[in-house]
Amino acid sequence: RPGESSGTILVAGNCQQVELFANGTSRGRIAPNAFTALPHPLFQFTNVTGPAGTLRADCFINGQIVATDTRSTPGTPTRLTLTADDASLRADGADLTRVVVRALDANNQVVPTSNAKVTFTVTGPGAVVGENPLILEAGVGAVYVKTALGQTGTISVGASAPGLTPASPVTVAATAFTD
Repeated sequence: RPGESSGTILVAGNCQQVELFANGTSRGRIAPNAFTALPHPLFQFTNVTGPAGTLRADCFINGQIVATDTRSTPGTPTRLTLTADDASLRADGADLTRVVVRALDANNQVVPTSNAKVTFTVTGPGAVVGENPLILEAGVGAVYVKTALGQTGTISVGASAPGLTPASPVTVAATAFTD
């Protein structure tokens, strides 16, 4: 359920023991107990339920903390971000790049419960290939952007969704090709 943990927490690490804290309360210190045939087995904590908040895992070797990692429960989505796989494409009408959109909370975490309906806009010598608008799955989605034949310049891709701050546009250069 949104806002609550599943009850089972898996921690990956190459240490001898891990102590897990949920909202500041220790949930135990254990040795690896899951997938023990792996070179670095996992630490499985069960019955870790409660309200949304912060999980912290302290990693121990020879009784000393050697690493700590903290994760917080994602909040409500507030904004979109865009990332293009490539910075430039050949303007051959067939070259394309993937553009990934993510719904983030105020702490810049992906919100896996977001199923926002995202609309993409393109300016310049390119076009969206894929669903537009697109419904996010687990807070993430992607489309492809392809070049227009023989048209060079800057392709700018934007994304917006109701109730979220639109993504800053991502740009991709469409460069001349010779074949």
